Amino acid sequence: MAEKNMARVTKEFNTKDRIRNLQKEFGWNDYVLSERSGISRSTISRWWSGEVEISGRSVARICEAFEISVDEFYSGTAREHEGMKSGIELSELQNDWDLLGCTDRDLIQRLIKRFVSYISER
Repeated sequence: MAEKNMARVTKEFNTKDRIRNLQKEFGWNDYVLSERSGISRSTISRWWSGEVEISGRSVARICEAFEISVDEFYSGTAREHEGMKSGIELSELQNDWDLLGCTDRDLIQRLIKRFVSYISER
């Protein structure tokens, strides 16, 4: 019965827009969403193209990734994300990135890859 209610709510609620808004709020692209939720990037791409619908199970996994409740997801509210509390805006990071030279960017990208690898092994 709960799954039927969730399916009905999902159809009435624009789930895609809510996910996109959360991605924007948290600064996540599809790759990060995939990594944190365990949902394949191909599945996420198929959502955006309209090829498949977003299941209730996927919504639950997305909520876990964003560390919000299903109620928060559907109400449009979310607790403040730790990364957002720092006051750093994505545009500021982009400006800093643009100031770096090519060798600096390569080094940072390698460090980020190693860090992500290290975190995902834990």
